[in-house]
Amino acid sequence: MIAGPVEASTLGNIGIELMTLDELNNVDDFRQVVSTTANLTTFTPNPDSEIAHYVAQIHSTRQTKELCA
Repeated sequence: MIAGPVEASTLGNIGIELMTLDELNNVDDFRQVVSTTANLTTFTPNPDSEIAHYVAQIHSTRQTKELCA
């Protein structure tokens, strides 16, 4: 998952205005500008984390209940 920038809503509004004024051609151009100028953080899921264990347990329980129904 890629997170950031903090002011994403504000930047989105600015992007729409720039596209309306023909300063940017499309959303892809705007994304390129944001990705090169804003601090973005990439998060990668850790399959060994404690929460991953609980998520797997919930999915297992759900499948068991579906089989019993």
